Amino acid sequence: RDVTCDIANEREKVSHTPDGVFALQKEGKAALFFLEIDRGTETVSDVDKGVLKATRFYLNYLLDGKYQRYSKDFNIDSFKGFRTLFVTTSDARLENIRKAAVKLSVPEKAKKFIWIATCDKINKDSMFTPIWKSIDMNDNCGYQIG
Repeated sequence: RDVTCDIANEREKVSHTPDGVFALQKEGKAALFFLEIDRGTETVSDVDKGVLKATRFYLNYLLDGKYQRYSKDFNIDSFKGFRTLFVTTSDARLENIRKAAVKLSVPEKAKKFIWIATCDKINKDSMFTPIWKSIDMNDNCGYQIG
């Protein structure tokens, strides 16, 4: 479990335990990833619980730099940042999560570090193709790992 301060209110702490964390290395450069599996059972629009709370945590975690603690675990000098990969159940839920993220008080560019895709689009052949969307509603690009 990690804890970070909410940049909108430094007295408020946000804690979260990732579903998974891993690092990938390519051409001598390492990238840190957090994985969140959304089974469609948690609330989306409440900033204090469920999907939006996890999203709020990662956005603040990115900005405060505490994720660097994982550099020791993966034997890396430091990470430039990280990506959070959310896997969800449907395109409708994916869009609901993106719409809900508009309420979060963080710089819009930080929202481009959280990517989301539906479980039906992810397999061993597609994982590294541009199936990922950022949670920024104004960003319609497809992103790929790698």
